[in-house]
Amino acid sequence: MFGWLKSLFRPPEPAGPPRTVRSFGPSDPVITQDGVALDQGGWRIEARETRTVRLFEATNPSVEQCMLAYRARMKTKDVRGRAYLEMWCQFPGVSVPS
Repeated sequence: MFGWLKSLFRPPEPAGPPRTVRSFGPSDPVITQDGVALDQGGWRIEARETRTVRLFEATNPSVEQCMLAYRARMKTKDVRGRAYLEMWCQFPGVSVPS
């Protein structure tokens, strides 16, 4: 019984080897331009108040029943409050709250 219950909370097994759908780097233009500048092989983001900065969008990745992951590095200086990275996923036919 407990084995079945544990299986409900176990992450799914991959159907095949991992593959890169899209990768982004400093040479790619970012979506949010205001307060974002190239710096030391990455981006410097100036935020004097709470804000969301959209960097990239992977449109039509042509994947189904997949596991998505992202990898990023973040350095901070003089941060008051919180700073964190998010990955948002949008699916066809599902509206995103504004």
